[in-house]
Amino acid sequence: MKHQDRILFVSGKFTFTTDALKNALLEEGFAVTDCPYDRQAILEGTSDADVILLYLDMNVTRKRDLLDYMVDLFEENQKVVVTIGSEPESRKFFDLFPKNLVDIMLIRPVNIRNFIHELHTVLNASGRKKKYKILLIDDDSTFLKAASGWLKKTGFYDVTIMNSGVSALKYLEDHRPDFILLDFEMPIMKGPEVFKKIRSNLQSQDIPVFFLTGKNTKNDVMEAMKLKPEGYLLKTDEKQIIARLNEYFGTDH
Repeated sequence: MKHQDRILFVSGKFTFTTDALKNALLEEGFAVTDCPYDRQAILEGTSDADVILLYLDMNVTRKRDLLDYMVDLFEENQKVVVTIGSEPESRKFFDLFPKNLVDIMLIRPVNIRNFIHELHTVLNASGRKKKYKILLIDDDSTFLKAASGWLKKTGFYDVTIMNSGVSALKYLEDHRPDFILLDFEMPIMKGPEVFKKIRSNLQSQDIPVFFLTGKNTKNDVMEAMKLKPEGYLLKTDEKQIIARLNEYFGTDH
């Protein structure tokens, strides 16, 4: 299953022109989420996005507090940032916003095919270390801290930790990680029950899941794999967990 690049499409209003651009991106295989110029919406959308597309208008340049906030947010979260605007809009915007935070600057009207080609080039550029979003679910706080540290240290993964199946399912209502590592033996809502709920939800049913367990007998493996997750890993095997994720995402070279 190939990772799908996600675009947060930020615009003051959505028109025929923005819809045409959005549809072209969807046809190219990108996942596109609409977002208004609102601090909370941009914050929430940025966490799950690979690309932030800012569709400019003059109203944006009057929101100085929001622009200052976006500068801090984009400096902290290293995403691909694209701006699209008229010449006056772009000129005014870059009087207030540092150009070094923007990867692609386009003036309307935009040649959509050229833009998509340039976007692919930037996303695939050598030296850009893409970070994949991992949801790690386990009731053991010590393991959560340790495993999160292992994964973040590679430089390839952003890790969100949840200490129960209930909190994880709530998180998945509004977020879409690239991969889920799920403890098989949690109390209250056990791993298999959480897994079934993930698979029964249209928003999360195609997210790959590896079960994690402290047991490694043949019966334990068979019990886990009969549910048909993408894999089964011994939770104490740091190297194997990292190796399997690296293999899946192609970050093992």
